[in-house]
Amino acid sequence: MPSDCFPFLFLGAGGPAPEYLIEQSFTDAAVFLTVYPTTLDLTDEDYTTLGQQIKNYTDNYDRTVFLRFAPEMQGTWNAAYGFRPVAFKAMWATMYPSIKAIAPDVIIVWAPNLGTGYPYGQTMTDAAELAELDTNGDGAVTAADDPYGPYYPGDDQCDWIGISVYYKGPNYGANINQAQAPGYCTDIMTGVDPNNGAQSAYNFYETYCTKSGKACMFSESGASYHVDVQGGATQLAIQQAWWQDCITSDAFLDQFPRIKMLMAFEYEKYEDGNDGLPDLRDFRIANDTAVLAAFSSDMAAFATRVSWANYREPPADIPSSGIPADQPGGTGATTSVCTKYCGQVHFTTDRNPATGAPSLFGNTRESSAFRIQASIAVGISSLAMLFAGSWLTGRHARQASA
Repeated sequence: MPSDCFPFLFLGAGGPAPEYLIEQSFTDAAVFLTVYPTTLDLTDEDYTTLGQQIKNYTDNYDRTVFLRFAPEMQGTWNAAYGFRPVAFKAMWATMYPSIKAIAPDVIIVWAPNLGTGYPYGQTMTDAAELAELDTNGDGAVTAADDPYGPYYPGDDQCDWIGISVYYKGPNYGANINQAQAPGYCTDIMTGVDPNNGAQSAYNFYETYCTKSGKACMFSESGASYHVDVQGGATQLAIQQAWWQDCITSDAFLDQFPRIKMLMAFEYEKYEDGNDGLPDLRDFRIANDTAVLAAFSSDMAAFATRVSWANYREPPADIPSSGIPADQPGGTGATTSVCTKYCGQVHFTTDRNPATGAPSLFGNTRESSAFRIQASIAVGISSLAMLFAGSWLTGRHARQASA
């Protein structure tokens, strides 16, 4: 297959995220790259193309890179690989060593969808796939089966663990503007059904964060406001309930110390509601003035637990497209280290002669672009929260220590 079977999503446009635009963030923030394969018939050329793109970011542009490859693999909305654990793990077993051989500093993230509601109404007829999916051996795939285990490639085949966590209304997405109850994200992480309080046998945090000894993240997350629904809670009430429960909560982070990063889904989009009809849902925190003001205020009070990227000048020559003519260089290199849960990881950048307040990768100069640019730059189409004191990453990621 040609290398274009990787649709590199970048602001919905496709194609590799251009270096010039990343550099124009004026930060040394990480790149969070999500790849949705459109076929299982990937070739060495495909992996080489992806690996070289990542290596360019890490080596030529001194960027930490997270690769979230083939996420939400339990769902058939990812048609090529979703709900097919045998095929998915076979693809992953080729992808992981292939990418690591080319770009060894990349942090590869295994990131399933939230297991609540699994198997999402899906059925399986293929015998080999059914045997893998039917974890309780009753001959069918039901809510009693493990929503994560069949898809896990193994501790030695991923670097970080992610999960998609959303609040879309009561009963997993009813088209009602109602704020979540406190403790929603705690329930989600520990396998408790937030609708009825029932405890499942599948505690995601314990199994994939604690036992694996790895750093974890919310690789997609947010709360949706139902734009066309009349009445109910305001967008501010819905989304503030989300971030106060799941982002700016000291109690939540203290209970789950291996959660090191959160990617906020900054989109407005149509999704099918529980009634099967399209529902316009706004997940954006940074779009509405009142929501953004409240979020900024809450984040200011929480700032000591969040790491921010450094201000960093781009290379001297940044064209409107393509690769900048000069390569990163300069003086005043900074290095930061973290050993708490995320393993022994380092980051060094050569274009940050830094002084001033502490930030994500050491110290930084203040700039007008400092906070908002740093947040957006980590995930080009999302906001990223990086939890300080216990999270730091870099180009040289190693196996996390317990």
